[in-house]
Amino acid sequence: MQNNNAAAIPDFFIVGTMKGGTTILYDFICSHALVTRAKEKEIHYFSLYPQKGLQWYLSHFDASPGTITGEASPTYFDVAYTGAIPSWIHAFNPDAKIILIARDPVERAVSHFFHLRNINKVDLLQDMDINQFFSFPFEASLTQTTQADYYLQQVLYFSCYSRKFNIYRSVFDRSRILVLHNKELRQTPQDTMNRTFQFIGLETFTSPEFNEFKYSSGKNSNVLTPAIRKKLSDFLYRDYAHFCEAAGIRFDDAVESRP
Repeated sequence: MQNNNAAAIPDFFIVGTMKGGTTILYDFICSHALVTRAKEKEIHYFSLYPQKGLQWYLSHFDASPGTITGEASPTYFDVAYTGAIPSWIHAFNPDAKIILIARDPVERAVSHFFHLRNINKVDLLQDMDINQFFSFPFEASLTQTTQADYYLQQVLYFSCYSRKFNIYRSVFDRSRILVLHNKELRQTPQDTMNRTFQFIGLETFTSPEFNEFKYSSGKNSNVLTPAIRKKLSDFLYRDYAHFCEAAGIRFDDAVESRP
């Protein structure tokens, strides 16, 4: 829906996933003349900051008449342990369009590790090799008895999409959910953006910027030893296959890290 009122509310939500390409996708969407960018790309109101209140949230949006607006908060998907977050978004705007951009879960996990080490500056990880990090027992991450277990659980869970996607499908009609893949945004950006603009109700346009943007998703899985790559693939790809089937994505096309 287009905003013609002074009090703008977001029309679309890029809900995830972290290290999946949400930033570049949001930039591409906001390059459209009829999209007004939010004051912050990631607001995380429905997941991390509900205590700040609705007026605080709405203060991030100021769409001009005849334009639409939206935001991109990966935690809306990544921490959707239950239906609470999507249900709250739906109650806030039942006409909202939901966009999920997924990424090969092994590649995403690798990028997440380097984000924790290089961006979040987690002390524990500063002198730890990525293969050492993923060599810790995955089952131990469930108890989170150590700091390493805590971060390992986060990295692994954020790379599991199936259950969270099914939760969103139980709240929003499937026609209101667009699933994109990081690989298609990288390889066919114009076609991918055409689908995206059509989904949120805007005319498509051609931009050379879609091909010129730099993708800085962190290091890829070539930093993994064959044994660790296989360990991650065996753990994550079963869930990924279920997600791809539910989302209408060809699993073979969406895998980049086969052991």
